[in-house]
Amino acid sequence: MPTKLAWILPWILFGIPLAAVVFLWVRLWSNWKRDVSVWSLIPMLLTTSSIALACGSLAYAQFVRPFPPHDYTIEKVGLLLSVAAILTGFLWLRGERGFNSVLASAISGWMFILWLLMVSSY
Repeated sequence: MPTKLAWILPWILFGIPLAAVVFLWVRLWSNWKRDVSVWSLIPMLLTTSSIALACGSLAYAQFVRPFPPHDYTIEKVGLLLSVAAILTGFLWLRGERGFNSVLASAISGWMFILWLLMVSSY
């Protein structure tokens, strides 16, 4: 049986970016008429999907059953989502340097590092 820290630590590592992206969506929704463009939605959607994949796969592995030992499909998809979020986030940063764009790029970078660690840990 894993220790309590081994069970809680992944939720902390993925929960902080999840809370930050929810905060970003609330900020974007409150400034919907002024701030929204295609270049602001694409990085936010990719970042959100990367975090949702991480939290969903973590919940599945902890509560339903673990994944097969040499199946890297989820890690590859998460890594690709975070790379796409970083690239579109850089385009968004070139056009607009607001708090939302900087925080979304930072969250994408954090998720990229986490996905890269998960891929390299096997």
